[in-house]
Amino acid sequence: MIKMALTRKDYNVIFLLVDSLRKDHLGCYGYAKDTSPNVDNFARDCVIFSNATAQGNATLPSIPSFLTGLYPKQHGCINEKTRLEKSTPTIATMLKKEGYCTAAFTGGGYLSKEFGFDNGFDVFKSNGYSIEKTAKQAMDFIECCKEPFFVFIHCSDVHHPFEIHKQFVEKFSLGGTEVKTTKKDFQNISEGKVKLTEVEKEEVIKRYDNEIAFFDLHFGKFIEFLKKRNLYNSSIIILTADHGEEFFDHGKIGTPEDNLYEELVNVPLLLKAPGLLPKKEKRLVRGIDVLPTVFGLLNKRMSSDVDGINLVGYVKFERALNLRAFINVELDLRSISMIKTNDFKLIKREFKREKIAKRDFLKFFPRYVLKFLLLFKSRQLGKSILSNVEFFDLQKDKKERKNLGLRVKEAEPLLKELNEWLIKMRAKKVKYSEIPKEEETRRQLVRLGYLE
Repeated sequence: MIKMALTRKDYNVIFLLVDSLRKDHLGCYGYAKDTSPNVDNFARDCVIFSNATAQGNATLPSIPSFLTGLYPKQHGCINEKTRLEKSTPTIATMLKKEGYCTAAFTGGGYLSKEFGFDNGFDVFKSNGYSIEKTAKQAMDFIECCKEPFFVFIHCSDVHHPFEIHKQFVEKFSLGGTEVKTTKKDFQNISEGKVKLTEVEKEEVIKRYDNEIAFFDLHFGKFIEFLKKRNLYNSSIIILTADHGEEFFDHGKIGTPEDNLYEELVNVPLLLKAPGLLPKKEKRLVRGIDVLPTVFGLLNKRMSSDVDGINLVGYVKFERALNLRAFINVELDLRSISMIKTNDFKLIKREFKREKIAKRDFLKFFPRYVLKFLLLFKSRQLGKSILSNVEFFDLQKDKKERKNLGLRVKEAEPLLKELNEWLIKMRAKKVKYSEIPKEEETRRQLVRLGYLE
């Protein structure tokens, strides 16, 4: 049972978000390799959410949903041609109204002021990339700021391309073979243009694990800093990720834009708060629930409505919790959407008829439709050859290997619920425009593989 301490309502809030961190590569989530001893020690003081689902499969739109408590179409920052508008309330703007000092230290790229991520922060720096730098910037800020404070720390160490850190070469037997890990390389591998041997595949995963170990090393230093300054016990601390990384779980590698499987959307979520006893929480929660839960722990009212809910009471009293997690990814010619419950997941893939009508059908057919039909020839399709439904029983099939299609009774109601949600979301208007980028931001995006 969780006991709540409500006598103090001005706890510091520290939010750490690691780009591309798979939860099943952390010891506290059952990983056999010793990648995360410091995170694992921290997890002993936390509620460990084992079924936390992000609201996107990419940095944009996932991180804005954590910061706003809103679904992507609600906050409007969904891709590189959108930004988080100043008028959109965030956890930073809300806490600032409550008298908090607010600061953000990010790895840059999309998490820059050009995309609106500076909204609500007294101090905003987006030149870190690595946890070694962003955590140091955060510590320098904490040393001289008054309490209470809200600090958001982001890093891209675990994001490809993967750097080899010398101190972990022996631990993970790195360097057995030469392999490239840029975004473009991963795209070529996923499209079948480049083939990796089993040894090369193992090397990629080892390099990923070595990046996690490097993050963990500096995360441990940050936690030690908080303890030495008597801030650890008086702070709400959140550790999570915007999405994961695929390593051939479903035939691809990296962060494929059409992947809504668990390796990408089921993220680590650790929550430590004063008076909150450690436990494992297996029920479904969402990224959008983090903001209202923080305000619940602070015993404060939010200054704006959100899509998420305050989880404190559900976790504390073990009340029934039957949430729905939705994701919608709009690509050029396709739309991929998802609804997930405690037990099931339904993924809907559909081609955009209006876009297809504008293309040369004879050129379009062999490239997309034939590939589509071959890929799903053994699966039960939806009501049109332009639509496909995948349905998984997550209690029996955690790795999503057996697609049950629409054959099971639970599928049709979830498909209907998803379609109703999509109608509401697609009615929301999003502002699209070319976002001017400063040279530093462009350099960071090139490093991450988003620009050439």
